[in-house]
Amino acid sequence: MPGNGEQIGSSLTHRAVCQPTRRECSTVCWHRSREATGGGRHRMAASPGDTRVIPGHAAAEGEPDGTSAARSGGRPRQDASHNGRQDTHPLAGKLMQSVGSKEETQRSLSPLSLAPGCHSVCAKRREQSHRGRQTRDQETPPDFFYFSDFERHNAEIAAFHLDRILDFRRVPPVAGRLVNMTREIRDVTRDKKLWRTFFISPANNVCFYGECSYYCSTEHALCGKPDQIEGSLAAFLPDLNLAKRKTWRNPWRRSYHKRKKAEWEVDPDYCDEVKQTPPYDRGTRLLDVMDMTIFDFLMGNMDRHHYETFEKFGNDTFIIHLDNGRGFGKHSHDELSILVPLSQCCRVRKSTYLRLQLLAKEEYQLSVLMEESLLRDRLSPILIQRHLQALDRRLRLVLQVIAGCIEKEGYVNVVEEDLVGDTATHRSPGHR
Repeated sequence: MPGNGEQIGSSLTHRAVCQPTRRECSTVCWHRSREATGGGRHRMAASPGDTRVIPGHAAAEGEPDGTSAARSGGRPRQDASHNGRQDTHPLAGKLMQSVGSKEETQRSLSPLSLAPGCHSVCAKRREQSHRGRQTRDQETPPDFFYFSDFERHNAEIAAFHLDRILDFRRVPPVAGRLVNMTREIRDVTRDKKLWRTFFISPANNVCFYGECSYYCSTEHALCGKPDQIEGSLAAFLPDLNLAKRKTWRNPWRRSYHKRKKAEWEVDPDYCDEVKQTPPYDRGTRLLDVMDMTIFDFLMGNMDRHHYETFEKFGNDTFIIHLDNGRGFGKHSHDELSILVPLSQCCRVRKSTYLRLQLLAKEEYQLSVLMEESLLRDRLSPILIQRHLQALDRRLRLVLQVIAGCIEKEGYVNVVEEDLVGDTATHRSPGHR
């Protein structure tokens, strides 16, 4: 298995959730096959008798997997005394084995054809290959802008495990493994344009670069060793014909400009405006954004420009935490600007607050749980120790921000009651 120094700059990520019309779509985007989408979905189940397991949310009969949890905000309601250990139910392990198995990949890639507008390697992966390679123990160079950061397949894997430990359950299952570029991509693809871009490098490695408007050439190709390449594979979301998704612009989107700042960066009262704007003026959407903010800060992900929801449930749904490849780039720096939505709005779910407090305790330390959970992945170790230690440090910073909000606004105005048995009524986002 790859060690800490294994190259990840030229790795690929198998994404079933690529948006072909967006230039931000990351890595390799494959058409979904009927066989893969029909039989490749998995669900984590839980045993009521296992105190380490978070109870799962069962799907309604006839409802596409992944959409049923929308009614409960994407996470099961839980008792406040529930502990923070990760799943130990056998199906959790089987899920990871299945997602990362060669058989599952072959079922997905056997009718391989690249999605229109998303040929082979999309913009961020091409830029990354253009700049060079990054190993697990390397940090993002300090002179890089957030919009030109590396895309990391191990970040996608780690994000899935972090999302589960935080009990958000909004990242589709992701697992890593080595992919044979010859047998599993070149020899099975039906895309002639992709096939023609394969070549043998002067170092006798198998490489390919796909077809795109820029950065698609032999100089910017993805190369194996000799034809093995690390990748992260994500479980399919329900087909868009079954469960349409809607893309939303993140209110706290960055400017994506070298000199300009976004409005939220210069207006300390920016959240007051957001709270008066649909869909953030009612329901739990604003609280979902606060969960996403905490999730991104722990990873160090500054690239949350948009997010997606399932369209079927309108505003009574949850945010899908997709596209996490720019997380875990710097372990020595905590980007406090990611926490601005939380510090400006001063709102958080009680379940989230309790979970964060629990993960700050020594017996349920976040870094330890992440390390344990990531050992299951075929490409372990996924994160070096310094990234794990950064999680604990950033968790303390999140709790400090919430504590400051409570001191300023009062507990009842900051912490939203959302647990089973709570009698308090839900407040509107603008309530104070």
